[in-house]
Amino acid sequence: MAKKKIIKTKKKPITEQKPVEPQKIIVQSQEEIEKKIENNEENHSIKIKVFGVGGGGCSIIGQIATIIPRGKNVSFCAINTDIQSFAGLPSSVKTLALGKAVTHGLGCGMNAKLGEEIGELSKEILKKELETCDICFIISTLGGGTGSGITPAFAQIAKNLRKISMGIFTLPFEFEGDKRRQIAYSALEKIEPELNASIVIPNENIFHVIDPKTPIKQSFAMVNQNLITTLHGLLETLYQPGLINVDYADFKTILEGIGRVAYLNCVEGERKDLIQLINKLLNNQLVKYNLGEDGTKDAIDIEKILFNIAGPADLKMSEMENIANSITADNLKSKIIFGITSQGNKTSLLRITLLAVGVKKQGNKPRIFKKIEEIMPQEVKIKDVPVKAEVMEQKKEEKKPEPPKAKPEKKADKKSTVRRNAIEVKKEEKKQEQEIMEEDEKWDIPAFLRIKK
Repeated sequence: MAKKKIIKTKKKPITEQKPVEPQKIIVQSQEEIEKKIENNEENHSIKIKVFGVGGGGCSIIGQIATIIPRGKNVSFCAINTDIQSFAGLPSSVKTLALGKAVTHGLGCGMNAKLGEEIGELSKEILKKELETCDICFIISTLGGGTGSGITPAFAQIAKNLRKISMGIFTLPFEFEGDKRRQIAYSALEKIEPELNASIVIPNENIFHVIDPKTPIKQSFAMVNQNLITTLHGLLETLYQPGLINVDYADFKTILEGIGRVAYLNCVEGERKDLIQLINKLLNNQLVKYNLGEDGTKDAIDIEKILFNIAGPADLKMSEMENIANSITADNLKSKIIFGITSQGNKTSLLRITLLAVGVKKQGNKPRIFKKIEEIMPQEVKIKDVPVKAEVMEQKKEEKKPEPPKAKPEKKADKKSTVRRNAIEVKKEEKKQEQEIMEEDEKWDIPAFLRIKK
């Protein structure tokens, strides 16, 4: 057997090992962290885009852009066929003029078909705008050509790109006519199935919150202010860190699904007025779909709830519990996500933001046009039980005796076939005359004598 070779290794001289230096803890300032987040150096920051489509939508986001702080990954884009609507918008709002070759920058008027054509031709432009965001809000005042024509195409692109999407839409006043309202409702039917959730604000609801003597400009400003405050509260919930954060994953969970309707409201006030704040939070009279049966026809079967409480650093547990219980008490089976944000010690204000998502309650038909509503039967009460007039009419029809058919006619025929002589006929006539005279005499006698008789 061959001998194994033994390889001798030289022993390295023992040297002093260098002590392991402790890892340096780099302390970064808040400004440096924000800059890194903005430049996407460390991770992918969630980008939110708010789009205003049409003249009304552009006006609303123009006001929102003056309130939302910059550098928070929230950007704004105004889309219109009327170039004049871009005048006066803040520099932070990107403008996108569509259909210049068709409208020459003068708008679509009330021609929704023209708006649809421009939307189809501009799909690639709209797609590029949506590709650069994770969450998109689409705000539009329906009833005009641009808002009602382009928004459905825009919503479809957002769905195809699988973006988290929410729409906020206003509907025309009744005095604006059936034509404009028909354009708005037709567009809404196309838009709602394409978005994750939609919030609808009928302009007619403005009369629930203002005095009829309020000037027009002030009335519209009030509606816009409500919308701005509400959207600001929701955006703040997403991008502002807090004690309990609401992040992108939470928001995605709440809005998951297609074609849902939503209730959104944000209120702000003193801590001492907590009960009034909660009542105000749960009763937004401007929106079409409400949280429960409060006398309106349109209500939501709530599936998911997201709410955020922004308050002072010394916010009490009892205050948070009161707010949470008032929101979730009747909806414990829903999926509930909440957040708490501190506003520092300097303020005694509370700001509560609520987003509830679900489906339209069965049996609640959307209001269409006034003329159609007038034709449709309204609710009536019998024995304190509400019953639809339609059902009542059906029951009446069922109870009504059917008109005489062939049988009575046959009886008459039989009588006519019986031969009577002239004397019998004369007797019959005299009998009838006598009966008539007796009846007349009866009514000529005073009531008290008739009773005695």
